[in-house]
Amino acid sequence: MKKLFLLLLSVLISTQTFAASSALNFGALGVSGSGTITSWAAYTPTLTNFGSPTNVSFFWRQVRDTLEVKGSITAGSGSGVGSISFPSAASAGIDTAKMSIASSTSSPGEVVGWSNEGFNAYLHIPLLANTSTSTTVVYVGRSINVVNWTTPNTSIQYDSGQVVDFKFSVPIVGW
Repeated sequence: MKKLFLLLLSVLISTQTFAASSALNFGALGVSGSGTITSWAAYTPTLTNFGSPTNVSFFWRQVRDTLEVKGSITAGSGSGVGSISFPSAASAGIDTAKMSIASSTSSPGEVVGWSNEGFNAYLHIPLLANTSTSTTVVYVGRSINVVNWTTPNTSIQYDSGQVVDFKFSVPIVGW
């Protein structure tokens, strides 16, 4: 275990660039060095029920079979079910076979990321993949407190003028 830790530490502090197709394999950790890893690219998502947000800044990348998204907005006056669309490169949608929680009318879906509002950094709002509704967006869940949430069929959680950060990742069909 000590050798594995030292190897991982060495990789983290190394100034060398590893190609995405390198032969690194950490076995039991389930991390493989092969597969596509792209650079972060800007995109403009469709933001549903966020009012008229400003300062919209979103980026995406592919990491093997997974879409990673990070972004931020200054929220407008929104209401209803909030959602964030994927970039066009991920139009095949969420690979539901790789999701651990099946969505249904009684389940809001799997938590695939979080958002934080600038006003209250302790209010973490879940981002949900409800694949029974759509496989090309994530939905904003409702945070009651730091550890509980309800289904995504709730009003948006952000006050107008607040800066909100988002980060999520989902497996994509065919990646």
